[in-house]
Amino acid sequence: MTDWFDKGCKSCRNGVLSGQSTPAKVATNVQEHVHLLRCSTCGSWWLETEREAHVIDDAEARSTFPDFFG
Repeated sequence: MTDWFDKGCKSCRNGVLSGQSTPAKVATNVQEHVHLLRCSTCGSWWLETEREAHVIDDAEARSTFPDFFG
């Protein structure tokens, strides 16, 4: 498991914890009840659930949010 401090950058980690606009919510998967977030500072993708958020790789972002990537 990846350590919290190795996920994204300080800007997006702080934003995820505080609910700030960084990382920005860019897509929603209603069926899975998740949101896709993108950090404008480091470019990390975040998968946000009702209770937590995790950094995900490009392949997982594309498979979970196919409509966003077209």
